[in-house]
Amino acid sequence: MTAELQVVVVRSPGEPEQRWTLRCSGAEVLPGSTHPTGAAACALIAARPEVLSPPPKDQLCTQQYGGPEVATVTGTVKGTPVDRRFSRTDGCGISAWRIATPLLGAPGGAV
Repeated sequence: MTAELQVVVVRSPGEPEQRWTLRCSGAEVLPGSTHPTGAAACALIAARPEVLSPPPKDQLCTQQYGGPEVATVTGTVKGTPVDRRFSRTDGCGISAWRIATPLLGAPGGAV
């Protein structure tokens, strides 16, 4: 499985973006990757590619606020386009971020 992704994370409004390129062949990091935890991020995508699928539109989520973090992941996985947005504005977003932590970094901190 190959992945060519751009990851952009904003920790809070007004803070600079963290921007990385992630290139993987399966769980292996390929040259050109700039992601600081590329091996863990590639392993996540190889094991759980569904983490980059959009959430179901009819998903019921708890109304809790997890923080101001926002991330976008764009590119391709196995030739399939990816355009996934993550935020921590409800329980579903908090859970999705937790699963994607190797790709997005821990909430409130740098990767």
